[in-house]
Amino acid sequence: MLDTLREICQQNEQAGGGWLTFDMIRTGANTDAFRTYVGHRGTDRTSEPAISWERGNLREPSITISNYDSPNHITAAGRGEETARVTAEAYLANLTPRTRWEGFVDARNTGTDASTTAELTALALAEANAELNRVQPRVYFTGSIAETEDYRWGVNVNYGDLVTVEFDGYTFEARINAVMITMDAAGGETLTVRMEATA
Repeated sequence: MLDTLREICQQNEQAGGGWLTFDMIRTGANTDAFRTYVGHRGTDRTSEPAISWERGNLREPSITISNYDSPNHITAAGRGEETARVTAEAYLANLTPRTRWEGFVDARNTGTDASTTAELTALALAEANAELNRVQPRVYFTGSIAETEDYRWGVNVNYGDLVTVEFDGYTFEARINAVMITMDAAGGETLTVRMEATA
């Protein structure tokens, strides 16, 4: 079931439905609840001042740009045979013959024999758009939050919050997705708050 739930979340995002996740939450003694979260898990803090290197509350920032295998013109082929097969195309704007990079997605399993040509074309187009979104270059950001006098964990930010981060000319909406507390031999605590975003 876990793999199926993860696949549902992934497919939702690839189809343009946005970020989606789930968890089991303890609600009482011997009582748990299954919950889903859309967009973010905690509080939306994107309207508040951004986390940034300049403000002193950002550390360990990292940006990775992934553009491997990123066609920009997708043809989806739906039901039908040879010239009667339904097709639809999705592509980025302003393509030229030199910048066009073609990709293909098999959409023959969408619709039914009773579906109209218009319905099959719409389904194939949805598959083409989903594939175009999936393969486009992505900018990945990861980083940690550094506490300052005016930016404190549990006061200004919490686990699951959606925050704005500015780094290296980029602006990201990042999610706080991990919190770790370690203790040294003297009993001192170190708080590590990780966040990540994709643009």
